[in-house]
Amino acid sequence: MSAFRITLEGGRTAFAPGETIAGEVAWNAPVPPGTLALRLFWYTQGKGTRDLGLAWEETLEAAACSGGRRFRVKAPDHPPSVSGKLVSICWALEVIGSGAVERVDLVIGPRRRELVLGSV
Repeated sequence: MSAFRITLEGGRTAFAPGETIAGEVAWNAPVPPGTLALRLFWYTQGKGTRDLGLAWEETLEAAACSGGRRFRVKAPDHPPSVSGKLVSICWALEVIGSGAVERVDLVIGPRRRELVLGSV
């Protein structure tokens, strides 16, 4: 069980570019976690070199053993989530601190869907 939890408003994990991604980061740890990093990023998965891009980051101070903090961030315009045979572009929101990580996978794309690449 992670010391962190990310809860998204309405339980949504799919967003169109420009929509607001909102929710709460909560923590419950035996000692105060201190400084946490909340990040929205994309990464490639599949054949070839893995790429990564940071779209947004916010620093949170967790001075108590338990607590929470609300967040809001605009879904970026690009790159869209893509699913392909050789490579995919994926989005995630994660909180990192005290050696622990909690992550929620997201889809960011037109009509709140990933683009699916067909055969060439």
